Amino acid sequence: MRTTVAVPLALLALLSLAACSAPSPTPDGAPAPDASAVADPSVVPGACLESYLARDADRTTLVDCTDEHIFDVFGTAVWPDMEDALAEVDPGELLDQIADPYSTPLSTAYWDWAHPTCNSVMREAIGLTGTIDGLSMDELNMVPAGLWARDASLPAPDAFAAGDHTTLCSITWHDVNIEARTVAYPAGMTGLDLLAATFPVDQRTCFTQTDNGHITTACDEPHNGQYLLVFDGLPGLGADYLASYDPTAGFADYVLLDEYCTTALDTVFPGVLDSTDWIVWSDSWGTEGWEDYDGTIDPDKSYPLYCGVHATGEDEDGLMTGEVLSGTVTP
Repeated sequence: MRTTVAVPLALLALLSLAACSAPSPTPDGAPAPDASAVADPSVVPGACLESYLARDADRTTLVDCTDEHIFDVFGTAVWPDMEDALAEVDPGELLDQIADPYSTPLSTAYWDWAHPTCNSVMREAIGLTGTIDGLSMDELNMVPAGLWARDASLPAPDAFAAGDHTTLCSITWHDVNIEARTVAYPAGMTGLDLLAATFPVDQRTCFTQTDNGHITTACDEPHNGQYLLVFDGLPGLGADYLASYDPTAGFADYVLLDEYCTTALDTVFPGVLDSTDWIVWSDSWGTEGWEDYDGTIDPDKSYPLYCGVHATGEDEDGLMTGEVLSGTVTP
């Protein structure tokens, strides 16, 4: 039986497929927002931003990614219904509604579009491509697991009113205690290298499995597992399989899910399962469709499933250190 009751719910929200915009508290030492900021057309995939503008990314605060920053940018998109929405309410009112997710029909429509769209923008930017059993990564809403929260930000009010209606798709970083933090990369690296083996170990997601569940652990601290991918189980495995889920005990049979995760990991991270030091590990956490799961599957919701690895060559404490993609694991 796989239990996950010890995982902090806040972390699950960060890792889920439908995580909302990043929280507004600015990490210690980060620059204060500039209320007069306007959109900067030079913000491109791979750019890094160092400040918030209220709860959104301040697009004018471009910095080198080797400097401490808050946002890693993957690209932009435009809500297809934006002009129709602006025909109903003025720009300021629309921004106010969107700033309160799922508070109104317009806000709901926007966020139902923004969440999967920004995931798609990220996948394209980092090269998360391929198919699993004939389904594309977009259809599966496949994303890398990590200590990140997705951010979908609109421009500053004056830029929005002036006609810039682009949504900026980015992510922000958090530590294992769910505290917002800044990051800085080695020279030549950006957030576009999210799938690379050289990506910083402290931005990966590891865990320690105990008799009471899973505890999120920094990958440079002793642990016995690491999550690598998250996908929507509904298109991937189907409603019948998901309906066998017991909130207290998980799935009665993990073979199908383990097999699916094996294919997913082999597709995205070829060779990662070649080592005999770990085996494939799959699980579900209580987010999104699982939050109010009552034995039936809602076709309009997503049901996140997690793919990773678990140590086999364990020391006397049953732990390993390091990170599997970088090859730094010490069983």
